[in-house]
Amino acid sequence: MKRLVLLAAVLLLSGCALLLATRRVQVSAPEGFPVLPEAEEASSSPAENGNASDGTSVPAENGSAPAGKEAASGSFSAKEGADAGKDAPAVPEGEAGSSASSPAAEAGLPPEPPEPTQEGDSLSEPATSPEPAEADFVKVTDYIPQLLIDLRYGTEDNFTGQTIYDFTDAYLRYGTVRKLAAVQTALEEEGYGLKIWDAFRPPAAQFKLWEICPDSRYVANPNQGASSHSRGNTVDLTLVDRQGHELEMPTGFDDFSPKADRDYRDVPPQAAENARRLEAAMTAQGFQPYSGEWWHYADETRYPVEETFVPPSRDGGEEEPHA
Repeated sequence: MKRLVLLAAVLLLSGCALLLATRRVQVSAPEGFPVLPEAEEASSSPAENGNASDGTSVPAENGSAPAGKEAASGSFSAKEGADAGKDAPAVPEGEAGSSASSPAAEAGLPPEPPEPTQEGDSLSEPATSPEPAEADFVKVTDYIPQLLIDLRYGTEDNFTGQTIYDFTDAYLRYGTVRKLAAVQTALEEEGYGLKIWDAFRPPAAQFKLWEICPDSRYVANPNQGASSHSRGNTVDLTLVDRQGHELEMPTGFDDFSPKADRDYRDVPPQAAENARRLEAAMTAQGFQPYSGEWWHYADETRYPVEETFVPPSRDGGEEEPHA
């Protein structure tokens, strides 16, 4: 009987030894070695924290790999991932997120043009001359290009039948031109415009006029005082329509009859109406009318008589002063 008990104990110990040997082979088997069914059953032994009772490391219940070793799936540890990140090329500063599209691109709009540089000629403003002083003489059409010019004393088409001065461009003081521009603008809104018959008249031209017509009713005596035309603030002018045709007025230019004055009772109604329209536009901008000539207006701003300035002659030079 004792022998049978002893034999059973030997067999039991041999079985346990065989089981332990099998479990050691399972744990230490190289990667890819087939797992035995008995080993799978053994993995459910009472090791709550994933460690076998004999101290050998086995896979935990959550399937994580043993510390310090690769998982069977071939993934690497967190430390290895960190080490691998050290070798990754760094993104240059300022380029992070450069692949993100701009708001314009996301909206389907074309990219905005680059900011223009100040060196480009397209940005440079055109050079402008400084504004003249109020008393400076300027060419009228440089500032009122739409205004018509017909200087009668620059031709023989005047009451003397002679050319009085050798220029055909009208010049006035800049301050007077500014007021005249306001008159032109106001008239254009009504469908009218201005035509100048006489503007700045050099003192030498005034002496010539007096020699031809020494009558103070029609020509200022330069020996007793200069004409206001020699101050550069006086104009003789008329009205024109949009096509540049002169409107009906009480008389023609330099008519010395009583009809030339501002008592319009002796002229046709349309002529009187046109003359009054011109007078209203001129006086609204600071011009004073001469009672004896409906065409004559002087700027209320008074300037000194100009003794030296002479407008360029029609051939491009300066007119020779009258002796």
